[in-house]
Formats: sequence, C-alpha cells, structure tokens
Amino acid sequence: MLADTGPAVTIRPLRDSPEMNEAVDLYRRGFHLKPTDPSFSPRLLAALRDNGGGVLGAFHPDSGLVGLVISFTALDDGRPYQYSQTAVVDPAVQNAGIGRRLKLAQREHALASGIGTIRWTFDPMRTRNAHFNFDVLGARGRWFRRNYYGSTDIGPEAGARSDRVVVEWDLDAYPGADRRPTAAPTLVWGEHVERSGEVLLGVPADWAYVYAADADAAERVRDSVADLLESRMDDGWSIVSCVRVSDDTAVYRLVR
Repeated sequence: MLADTGPAVTIRPLRDSPEMNEAVDLYRRGFHLKPTDPSFSPRLLAALRDNGGGVLGAFHPDSGLVGLVISFTALDDGRPYQYSQTAVVDPAVQNAGIGRRLKLAQREHALASGIGTIRWTFDPMRTRNAHFNFDVLGARGRWFRRNYYGSTDIGPEAGARSDRVVVEWDLDAYPGADRRPTAAPTLVWGEHVERSGEVLLGVPADWAYVYAADADAAERVRDSVADLLESRMDDGWSIVSCVRVSDDTAVYRLVR
C-alpha cells in the first residue's frame, strides 16, 4: 500500500505512447482480466484524447499511473454530454480518495469543454460503486438496461447477465444534497417497500462474495432487483442513494 496517496497524486491527461500502454496494463490489472480477456488499445486512447474525449490519469511520483478515467463526447437529441466509459484505480491504492479526484477532474474537463452532463453505466449489484455515484458525487440513476452488453465474457462472473443502470451527473449540481433514506430498514435481498413517495430496495452489500458462494441463488436475487428497477425506472423513477444498512445488506432509494 502506498503512503500519502492523496496529496502526492497528480491528475492530468495521458501524454505519450508509454503512458497509453501503462493505462492498458492498469485496466487489465484493475479488472482482474485473464490474458485472453479483451481490453482496449493504446491507439484508441490517443484518438480519444485528441478528438474531444478525456483520457485522464492519476500519477504517483513513485509508482506511476495508479488511476484512469476515459470519456468521449456523445449526443442526445442534439444535446452534447460526456460519456464516461471507464474508471479504474489500482487495487493497491483503492479507498484512498483517488477515484473521487479522478471523477472531479473529469467534471472539470467536461465543464471546460462547455459540457454540463456526464453519463456512465454500472452494475446495480455493485453497491460500493452505487454509493460513490449517488451519495458521494450526487449523480442519479436514470435508466435501467437489462443485459446491456450481453453475457459477461470476462472476470469471475463470465456467462452472467450484464444488467446496467445508466447514471446521469449534472455537473453544476455538485456536490449534491444528502439524499439517503431516513431510518432505512434492513430488507431481504430483492425485497422492496414503498413509503412517502420513495421506493427502498434491498440488495447484497458484497455481491462478489454472494455470487462466489452460490451463483444460482445470486442470479435469482439479480432477477428480483432487475424486475423492480426496470419497472420503476421505465415509469420515471430515479435512483438517488445507496447506503449500507448492515454487514450484509445495502438499500437503494428511488424517487420520482
């Protein structure tokens, strides 16, 4: 573990071919990819950097590249936004605030380009990511996409369905107000309750552990979560918070 990773780390665009190759290595290491798992190329990163995209790295003076965010400009009915394709931090320095600094640097990059919105996707079973997206950054989960990428072909969950929530971050609204549920109950995984204009949904706090212990049971939970998110988000509900309420369980909060 590196010491003093916060102030020591510098966030800046990647500059040259060696740094692009270092980014590919970091991506493969961060997502625990096997040698045969697909990734992206250094040439793609250079093209994105020089054509309206953002390829930003977190550099430690002793260890080099320890974090990466990649985004590109997209359009929704003629309105531009940045789409964040990848965010990864070296496993050796996670939980040191580097991910937050990278996302804030991505925000500044987009605002400097005249763009006020960033979107990305995440697996709703990954509650640490969800908490960061909603409760730290103040973004919202706007849409649900069942099996967005097809069956997962990389990592320990190869063959599983790739459900995703599309997150939208209003960059002018950062930092967001506290949107956690009041006195959130401990719910059974996949169970939901509705109260006072909000829906609360229970999910496993550590999906990787649950999936490794019993993949079939985990997939049944994924189905229940997907059914609720799909029906509500198609009807205009948004995810605004995800908080851990016990060692085993986290709770999503959805509002109109």
